[in-house]
Amino acid sequence: MHVLVNHLVRIPTVARQTTFDEADREDTADALRRYAEDQTECFCDDAFDWRETETAGGWADEYPENVLFAADAPEAFTKRLVEIRNRQKETINSYLRQVIENCGTTNLAEIVEKCKESDGGFMARENLCGLANELDGRFTFNGEFYNCEDAEATVTDEVLEAIRRNPGEWAIVLFDHHF
Repeated sequence: MHVLVNHLVRIPTVARQTTFDEADREDTADALRRYAEDQTECFCDDAFDWRETETAGGWADEYPENVLFAADAPEAFTKRLVEIRNRQKETINSYLRQVIENCGTTNLAEIVEKCKESDGGFMARENLCGLANELDGRFTFNGEFYNCEDAEATVTDEVLEAIRRNPGEWAIVLFDHHF
């Protein structure tokens, strides 16, 4: 399975850790790619088993450049993140619905008991784990977003506001993750 992952990077953070010519767009893009790659390498075998980092991989036709600068199109940039956040909310609601359906209740104590059952608790446990990962902002194999600045996989209102205030400080690096 392939997933196009949006790695949010704050350019001043990268500039403090890496030497690159901010006036040279390609040099900046290359530094941002390396930074996003380094920040997420620890997720190998959890969020991906291999990935394409030089291009957007299977999405290269749609994204010939895999670094998107917020300053180029601030509204489209934040819209992209809002859409991801909406999908994250849908995923949370889907996991919650599945837990309730698997357990036949909304009572947390009853859900816990159902999860302990060897014959019927597996799917409830799987869905609870997925729900917990989403709520905790963990970067997992089916995630399409990772915030390198905050080291979490949730698009928050605070991040959106920071981008709106200073779009020149932000970029998204697109990697094709496989798992």
